[in-house]
Amino acid sequence: MKIFLNIFLIIAVVFPCGLNGQSGTPSSVRLVEAMGGLPVDYTLTTLDEPLGVVDQFLIKRAGVIDDDDEGMGYESWHLGIVFRNGIQRPEDRSDFQSQPNDNIRLIFYDINGQEIGRRYLHHQSVKAIFNGRSSGLYHYEIDLRNVPVSVLELAERIDLAQRRNWPLHKEFNP
Repeated sequence: MKIFLNIFLIIAVVFPCGLNGQSGTPSSVRLVEAMGGLPVDYTLTTLDEPLGVVDQFLIKRAGVIDDDDEGMGYESWHLGIVFRNGIQRPEDRSDFQSQPNDNIRLIFYDINGQEIGRRYLHHQSVKAIFNGRSSGLYHYEIDLRNVPVSVLELAERIDLAQRRNWPLHKEFNP
């Protein structure tokens, strides 16, 4: 009886709201939060049009800068977003000219709509999956290692644009 009670207490502490039958994880705990991620509530747009955001979060992840096969590790925040509308390409892409190897542009705006920062990212800083056949959702994770935390703190809206269509929207085929 004592063993049964101990097992029951462990289950009650670890899984206080029961198990979600599909995933085997507690139904009240999100994987992102269990991994130390933070839910965020930015207004996300592409060329000032809403992205149709389903979910968004910040999570700290490790990465490797690989120079001459001697990788150097780092840790940075990543913006994870799930949305319904694709990231658009501006007609005038002249602002990308000074950034020849970068393909994604992030513009950060404060609560008053004033631009507080701009960052251009190489496609290797973005992980993406698009599953157009079933859900029509875009899943992005953007490495923010060169974005000051103060910009993330003050930002209310982030506008995303891409220079050209490239294999960012890799379709997931299970």
